[in-house]
Amino acid sequence: MLYWAMNLAQAGYGSVDFVLGSPSDIFMMMVWHNEFISEMRAEDYALNRKK
Repeated sequence: MLYWAMNLAQAGYGSVDFVLGSPSDIFMMMVWHNEFISEMRAEDYALNRKK
């Protein structure tokens, strides 16, 4: 959990203490959102390289 909190804090979701203090459903939504955005960026980058 600390790993994800540090990643989310680094991504701009707030401090590690804030992320760890969030309710579990909010914490999981932040993790999901961060992973979704990362995958979308990678896909966009791959598509743009093919042009």
